[in-house]
Amino acid sequence: MMISDSSYKKLSEQVYNVEPSKAKSNDAPIVLKGNRLIDDKTGKQYRVLLVQDNNNDAHKTNDNGMQAMAVAPIVKGDVDTSQVVIAYAGTNAADSRDLDTDWQLLIRGNQDDLVSGNLDGGNFVIAENQLRSAQKFYQQVKRKYPHSALTTTGHSLGAYLALIVAAEHRIPATTFNGPDPVRGMSAEAITWVKANSNMYNNFRINFDGIGNFGAYFGTDDLAISRNVDAMLLSANPLYYHDLGAYRFNQKGQIVDRDSKLVGTQYLVSRAYLNVLASKKSMSSYHKLKKHWQSTGKGISSSEELFLDAAQGMILGSSMAKAAREGADEALDHKTVADAKLMEVWSAIDFNAFHELPYYEVQALFASYGITYDRFVWDFQDYTQSKVSKLSALATDFENLNRDIQTVIDSKLETDQQLAGEFRAWQTEL
Repeated sequence: MMISDSSYKKLSEQVYNVEPSKAKSNDAPIVLKGNRLIDDKTGKQYRVLLVQDNNNDAHKTNDNGMQAMAVAPIVKGDVDTSQVVIAYAGTNAADSRDLDTDWQLLIRGNQDDLVSGNLDGGNFVIAENQLRSAQKFYQQVKRKYPHSALTTTGHSLGAYLALIVAAEHRIPATTFNGPDPVRGMSAEAITWVKANSNMYNNFRINFDGIGNFGAYFGTDDLAISRNVDAMLLSANPLYYHDLGAYRFNQKGQIVDRDSKLVGTQYLVSRAYLNVLASKKSMSSYHKLKKHWQSTGKGISSSEELFLDAAQGMILGSSMAKAAREGADEALDHKTVADAKLMEVWSAIDFNAFHELPYYEVQALFASYGITYDRFVWDFQDYTQSKVSKLSALATDFENLNRDIQTVIDSKLETDQQLAGEFRAWQTEL
């Protein structure tokens, strides 16, 4: 199941209510483990798997104001943990720990322990900063759901945390009104995000002075900000920092005033949907294996053979699909690029020079290397060579997948009982 922008927005909104006092001020129920959350725009439902409230847990060393939760979509009545979203709460203006975090972590870029309270009066508390807590929560979720496709989300301070966690662990993030996170990231994470910016959408409302902090001063180095106009105009500057200021189409995608999509569409791309399909299949594989192991009888030789075959089929099929879809997307990009280049070439009017005949103008352009052969054909040959390499690689993976299937089929042809068991077990994947 695809998780839409509107669902990420809903989760970024609801994670504030993990903290009881914030839920009370929002006149909303406290978000607890096991709760069901609903995206009002799309009707999609999510189950809360884990919650973390550092203000109210037993560990006083992390009393720093961070709240987070992990959720998974509900598909046909079942919780689908092949996808898990980690949401981080933003600033609670009534919590001095959040305000101190904003000052120390976001504005000053200080990643030391959080110092909260009155330093001059001696009434202060030292705790780990929220970024460290956010990283620990990610690790907790990763340990519990090691085979899930993880993404992060959050609003404001929560977006800042979500972006850094996602960048450090190379997973996608969809965030809202997040200040520039670059000072909180490692050099490796910065390099990764710049090379894979399509995986990251930090949606920002124009005129939001908080969310655009950094971008307005020329430090949006990551180029992952997706700016959009607010749904309404308002004299209240805080409105532009509010999650309610975004527009969505019927599919739950963020759009501008002209209903055009904003941001990259990586999470609905063929490549990512194939990743999700692979994760779902592997999740079913691990559940089946765990079930057989829990019977106390051990895994039989037939079951062991099926597990080996199933893993090979899942990986082989996933690699073949990913390679072919990558080649197809490359061909799509080539077609668009070639067409745009032809538009540029066609726009050159060699008859526009009144003092020189057509052939002399062409010769003049050619003397600078601007000819149809070099400008158009060379480019098309270059793009075709790249597409051909990707297509050949895809064919190699498809052949590998076919070979895996052939070996499995040949084994089943000689053992009808095993073939029957395989067919029954495959329905569980």
